[in-house]
Amino acid sequence: ERWARHWLDVVRFAETNGFETNTPRPNAWPYRDYVIEAFNQDKPYDLFIKEQLAGDALGEDRATGFLVGGPMDTVKSPDIVLTKNQRANELNDMIATTCTAFLGLTVACARCHDHKFDPIAQTDYYQIQAIFAGVQHGERDIKPEDYDERLSQAAKLRGEMAPILEELSKFQPKANPDLLLIDDGERLKTSAGAARLETLLKPSDDGKPYTEGEGRGFLNDPGAENRVANIGKQYTHWSDGGIAGKDLATWRPDLGGDYRIWLSWGCGWDTRAQDAVYLIDRDGDLETKNDREEIARVDQRHFATDQSTPLGQALWSGFYNAGVHSIDDSSCLIVQAGETEASVSIDVVAFQKTADAGSGQLNPAREIRYRPPVIPTLNEERFEPVRAKAVRFTILATNQAEPCIDELEVFSTGPEIRNVALHSEGGEPSASGSYAGGDKHKLEHINEGEYGNSHSWISSEIGGGWVQIDFAQPEEIDRIVWARDREGTFKDRLATRYRIEALSPEGEWMTVDSSDDRAPFQEGAKNPENYSFAGLSSEQAGELNGLISKKKGFEKEIRKLEAMPKVYAGRFVEPGDTFRLHRGDPMMEREQVHPGGIVALASLPLDLPESTPEQERRLALAEWIASEENPLTARVIVNRVWHYHFGKGLVKTPSEFGNLGVEPSHPELLDFLAKRFVDEGWSLKKLHKWILMSQTYRQSSLPREDGLSVDAGTKLLWRYPPHRLEAEPIRDSILAISGNLDLTMGGPGYEVFEPND
Repeated sequence: ERWARHWLDVVRFAETNGFETNTPRPNAWPYRDYVIEAFNQDKPYDLFIKEQLAGDALGEDRATGFLVGGPMDTVKSPDIVLTKNQRANELNDMIATTCTAFLGLTVACARCHDHKFDPIAQTDYYQIQAIFAGVQHGERDIKPEDYDERLSQAAKLRGEMAPILEELSKFQPKANPDLLLIDDGERLKTSAGAARLETLLKPSDDGKPYTEGEGRGFLNDPGAENRVANIGKQYTHWSDGGIAGKDLATWRPDLGGDYRIWLSWGCGWDTRAQDAVYLIDRDGDLETKNDREEIARVDQRHFATDQSTPLGQALWSGFYNAGVHSIDDSSCLIVQAGETEASVSIDVVAFQKTADAGSGQLNPAREIRYRPPVIPTLNEERFEPVRAKAVRFTILATNQAEPCIDELEVFSTGPEIRNVALHSEGGEPSASGSYAGGDKHKLEHINEGEYGNSHSWISSEIGGGWVQIDFAQPEEIDRIVWARDREGTFKDRLATRYRIEALSPEGEWMTVDSSDDRAPFQEGAKNPENYSFAGLSSEQAGELNGLISKKKGFEKEIRKLEAMPKVYAGRFVEPGDTFRLHRGDPMMEREQVHPGGIVALASLPLDLPESTPEQERRLALAEWIASEENPLTARVIVNRVWHYHFGKGLVKTPSEFGNLGVEPSHPELLDFLAKRFVDEGWSLKKLHKWILMSQTYRQSSLPREDGLSVDAGTKLLWRYPPHRLEAEPIRDSILAISGNLDLTMGGPGYEVFEPND
């Protein structure tokens, strides 16, 4: 650890970003541990060099923390001049550290002009900059040594979890044609052309998120036996300025029959209305008010079913049972501010078709059989078995642009379940129109059996369109599976509202599934899984909760095993062009330069084509520096080791071997040790042993009059040169004596000061 500290000082390593904010880098420590391990294991120094410059190519990802160990200005600006200068400073730090640490050369002095004292041209500086041009500060995943073993353990756990998933699949709700959910953010059209939700007064906030957390009413509330999971995610509200008695919003479900109406809102604030009013307008004409019926007057400060609400945070109310009401396809539901001046909010409303008026308190978790929102990677549609000769998937809305489906699978019932939509099974696709986007997106991809964006169908219509598959013969079907992109890369073009119809053998289209009973889609939201408690006894509900708990336990362990830790060791991108900058000014580009080294080292040329990939550039530089033919590399590290043993090096300026540095006091000794160091496999432990076992090192440090009169500075090494103990050993001694020295090796560092926000 002591010798690693010396190296970390040389390469300006820190676990904070520096500059005025000096924020922590919590995942920088793996590079520090790498250096300690490398020295303890006596890693050959030439390999040590290569790994720090290109460890991502050599199986040692931690080592490239060397490249980004220095300060980084995290205060960003839209000013292009400032941004370019910040980037130029980052690259300059990489160049300066690499060249001083390994070569003992102040190459950074050639940033603005040719070096004033050494044969280093400004072009040399920018050739090296071209090598580092693809290196960026930041974290990346690092594969632990035991990762393969951990993946095996995770796979074993998945196998143990499989029976639980099989059992839970029985509780996944089928499509519920008797339920319609309308989110507060929905501005979509029904078949009649009217908006499903229309705000009549401009809201104060349109889409206010709930408070983070998993407790009752919080953003990621997973629900329980007696309550529905938070499917609202966000709410719309009107502040209390002059809204008393006014109509605020109206829902038009476009339904006819007897429906139980479930209401929800954003609660948790004592400023909410205690008397928000919900009314049914029979004919849907807002100008005529004599046909209105009040169906609920609610206290929006609290949850829908009780008044145990903790005030002072944004929470979802859950569903309030407003009773069963007869409506027709023109009827609308209205929310109206009460008589007192207070804020009003709205969220998801549910219309549940029923012939049972019910009595007493109903449990929403048992009554509302909704399905989870659609996701880009995989969606399953389960419905009652029907006999059909074709299926049509009609998209009514997307989260963005034209809808895309990578594969539409339709499964038969019976003991031998088959995907009857496959082209190999005789399935024939057709569509309302297909996107003219090359070979990746073709109609034929919809049922070819391959997944992912590169094998998908895209509609020609923004936000809509349909795709149909005719079967080779009538089949009994009960399940459809589809996705935007099962590989998980693309999340746009997702069908968020849709209708699925089956064509009977008699030629009649019937709706078998739709998105109406799915929880509202929220971009990027964490979507809880949904299992139906409907019709379960208390004992059965307890068993279901037990299965869910076991599944969550397995998933938690699997996530831990599969997690890839992060390391602050740089991110790598393919670099753009590099130019020589007049006077070092990023706004004054001159001729383009290609990756290369220092031309003055003619015996060891480094000249790469401009097309050289980013990683190969760094690897080539590492090979160039670590070459036995490089006249500087071995001499510089030998001198550094000597410096720390004797208090000063054979070259008194360990990071400056150029003309501004001091000439070696014993050049032949430096050459001898450097050559032997390389010949003996670049072993630092052997180098230490040679020095420590030498007569020079083992001399007494006692002064002699005759020696002091000739060489008071001990340049000629006539005694062991005394030098000051460093600050770190003094600190460690104090901690050891007081019993507070922590001898634990490795792992994250600690914070001496409170970090800046």
